Amino acid sequence: MRYGPRHGPPSSWSPDTVGDRQSFAYETVFSYWKALPAGGHASKADDIRQMQVAGYRVFLIFVGLAKLIARFPRTQAAIRHAAPIADITAMFDNSRTPAEAFSLVRVQKKNKVLFDARDPRYRVDPQLQKVAAVWLDKVARERSPAGIPQIQRALT
Repeated sequence: MRYGPRHGPPSSWSPDTVGDRQSFAYETVFSYWKALPAGGHASKADDIRQMQVAGYRVFLIFVGLAKLIARFPRTQAAIRHAAPIADITAMFDNSRTPAEAFSLVRVQKKNKVLFDARDPRYRVDPQLQKVAAVWLDKVARERSPAGIPQIQRALT
């Protein structure tokens, strides 16, 4: 990936960065959520759509933290809006000990929920379910996955 005035700083994405068709990743706190005068919101979901139009598959990875959820209402709204737009969304909980860090709690393919740790059909550590529900209930309300065997097929 190239950087410079035409391509923007490494922390931002712009349509110019896709000119050379290279794979790339970028990190954001996903807090951009601006009401539009005609209704709706401008958000990072707009970037996701632009990347898809440019031919990219978008994998959205969100790491939730129960202790910080009250501080990020815009991020919650933006993630809730963007998750069904991204090709694949994986959500991880990072609220517990370092040994339990980055525990997978949800996977979806666009609108189709493939796995959700809150769903009682899955054996998930009750402590993880409890702590993840604090923020998952705000960013992903649907809990009805199609089944865990579909996760591997969806990711290939």
